[in-house]
Amino acid sequence: MIDPVIEIVGTKNNRKRFIPINDDLLKLLKSIRDSRITNSCSSDYVFLGKFGNPLLSVKNPFNRALKLAGISDFRFHDLRHTFASHYVMSGGDLMSLRDILGHSSLKMVERYSHLAFAYKRKMINNINGKFTICQIFAKNEKTVEIGEESKAS
Repeated sequence: MIDPVIEIVGTKNNRKRFIPINDDLLKLLKSIRDSRITNSCSSDYVFLGKFGNPLLSVKNPFNRALKLAGISDFRFHDLRHTFASHYVMSGGDLMSLRDILGHSSLKMVERYSHLAFAYKRKMINNINGKFTICQIFAKNEKTVEIGEESKAS
């Protein structure tokens, strides 16, 4: 079996690229296909308009969906940032993300892969228990325990 991919053509850098499809998307696409077969509708396109014609642009349906959902200040391109952040937060590496996004440098990828604070805290907690020697009291350069100085005065 050939791995399912989305073929991207007409990119800014004129390089064709292939994006792997995850199992969730593959399942969704198959359900759309099966639903259309059941309803005697055949099309090679995923996004269809009211009368079954392929959409030339998703701009209007996207904006309508935002309005119905009460979402403002959100652009279609923001989905790219959201994907990149979730990809990295789920353990994806930056080199693969660079290829998926079609960037030539990791510098550009960094602009897309914003990490949520909760994720950063989760990652920091991964080092819990790694340091077994801990000092309860901090010590100054005279190696006098803080707290004892005030007792001596």
